[in-house]
Amino acid sequence: MALSQYLKLKITADKKIADAFSKGLQGVGNIARENLSDIYSGTERLSWRSSCFTDKYNDVCSELNLEDKRMFLSVYEAYKRKDVFLDMFELYTTYLLRDQDARKLESPDSPIQKKVMSIAGFAANGKASKVTKMAISYAMAKGMAEAAPISMAIRTAINGTSYIALSGLGFYGKVQKSAMAARRLRSTNPLFYQALYKNNLEMLYIYIEKVINSFNMKLSGRTSPTEQDIIRLLDDMK
Repeated sequence: MALSQYLKLKITADKKIADAFSKGLQGVGNIARENLSDIYSGTERLSWRSSCFTDKYNDVCSELNLEDKRMFLSVYEAYKRKDVFLDMFELYTTYLLRDQDARKLESPDSPIQKKVMSIAGFAANGKASKVTKMAISYAMAKGMAEAAPISMAIRTAINGTSYIALSGLGFYGKVQKSAMAARRLRSTNPLFYQALYKNNLEMLYIYIEKVINSFNMKLSGRTSPTEQDIIRLLDDMK
């Protein structure tokens, strides 16, 4: 099952659990009980809203309002897109390949192209029928999205998150955690953050944050990876 479909089913299941709980059905307590850390995060975010009553901190209040709005936009994107995680990874691979010379990358002798072909190929959905830089980026993203360790890491993140909470604080805790993950990305990798932001996806970054962090460690924190860096990254995806 595609990870994006798994996310959609998780959100739908969460809503059914919340509805059952509100009707007083038995046996859903253990399943639907909110994580205390979510409630704590919700309380923390709510306390930040005290800034809205002080003109001095209008910028803080504005940022909170914007993040709340973008949380709903991101959840909408998760439903609207066929494969939201593939799209996010494609934005990431486009970012990784941005400084690679297109003519060298598209050459049949390109080490990156050969490595990508061995992992993901170029036949998926016909999108990668031509060996272009865009096709290589797509194939890399597809390989990432389908790699077993990466898929498991994202499923774990999805299972630990629920956007249909049993209280306002629980839900707001989800928003807080998503916002903090997005802020971390904005601080450490503004280019990738902007790519996600333009696509209304930055508030879903929390799902792939651990995966991207592991990539960054393998790249030794370099924001402009070399050809060898990318090949080593692809080798570790197997």
